[in-house]
Amino acid sequence: MEFKKKSSLTKFHTMTLWRNKADLKRFAQNEAHKYAIRKSKSIAKKVKTLTIEEYTLPDWKEAILLLESKGKIRVLS
Repeated sequence: MEFKKKSSLTKFHTMTLWRNKADLKRFAQNEAHKYAIRKSKSIAKKVKTLTIEEYTLPDWKEAILLLESKGKIRVLS
């Protein structure tokens, strides 16, 4: 439903808003997303993710605070 991105020299952030968990899960399991995750290994050492239930996307300050405090880290190798 909505997408935001923000980047700096060393970090890249994205936020997406979905109608429901089924839509999110369907996207996460599609081939294009799987391909992008595999390719991310060439540009990142780790990925941090967080899924929350909200009706709107938070502002960047709140989103980054939530990600830092509650995000799950996945080390890419």
